[in-house]
Amino acid sequence: MSRSSLRARLVLLVATIPMAACKPDARQDTAINSQVDHDALIAARADVWRAYFEADSIKLVQLLPEQMVAMGKDRSAIIRDAQGFVASGGRFVGITFSDDEFYVRGDVALVFSKYAVALTQQGKPTTMRGRAIELFEKRDGRWINPSWHLDDDERQP
Repeated sequence: MSRSSLRARLVLLVATIPMAACKPDARQDTAINSQVDHDALIAARADVWRAYFEADSIKLVQLLPEQMVAMGKDRSAIIRDAQGFVASGGRFVGITFSDDEFYVRGDVALVFSKYAVALTQQGKPTTMRGRAIELFEKRDGRWINPSWHLDDDERQP
């Protein structure tokens, strides 16, 4: 799928999200048609984050399409960043997600959430917290992650 086609699908998906869902205090039930899709999306999301922080290049190639962009970086840059994190002594401890909102239209899903990633860097425990907007696309029966945006949550200690 071309980048422009993916962008067009994302615009259509976002345009179909009810306005109430855009309010920060609104909580919508999951818009996923089946528990199988919900569980598969949850697993795909966790797999991408874990593969990144463990610098699992093989898994990242499976989960991130070649034509992608996230935070202004392509797949190669993302894999290099992951390898740099591990090479610098970074270690993944765990991740939790909260305030999940899933919006699915056909083979495209938009996931809003808050995250907290527990890491060890230079032997010291640290936690990254923030908000995530992640785009997933179902290809060949599995969810892949062609784009995301993260914001650090400066309000959390």
